[in-house]
Amino acid sequence: SYKIFRDDVHPDAVRPSPPALSTSDHFETLMSTSVRLFTSVSRSRAAALAKEGGLTPAQAEEAELLRWVAVLAGYITESGLPVLAAIEEITDQSAIWARPFGSRRSKTLRNRARTWKHVREWMLGMHGNPWPSNTAQLVNYLSMRVTEGCGKTVPGAVAAAVALLENVGRVDE
Repeated sequence: SYKIFRDDVHPDAVRPSPPALSTSDHFETLMSTSVRLFTSVSRSRAAALAKEGGLTPAQAEEAELLRWVAVLAGYITESGLPVLAAIEEITDQSAIWARPFGSRRSKTLRNRARTWKHVREWMLGMHGNPWPSNTAQLVNYLSMRVTEGCGKTVPGAVAAAVALLENVGRVDE
């Protein structure tokens, strides 16, 4: 079998030369030259910030926390949730946005923001509004996701994202 295949190969065919670097050496070279690759491969963005930016882990966590607070605050602002009335009265709005999110970790806020991003895009596409006007819209979104074959954690993640945004956005009040 191999002999037959070997005989079928044209003698002038170009054979690949062995790599000049080993695979691990090539990986190390790529990691040392590309910050973007480094941050995507590293365990977390906060760890990468701490390592590359000279920040302590606590400072890197705080930077990540503020990043995801800003993303979620953008979703709340875009949706026009009731908390905006209270926040608009404050002069330094950038400093106050972290307070409604409480003591949640940056990873929790990141997960909620990433989940809500997909819900928001669907809401905009289907209803033209980033925030659901009724529960049926969320149920329709989840039905669509289940029909597509979503993971078993998706409904819980969507519920957690909605709960966070309702809590911080003071939707119940």
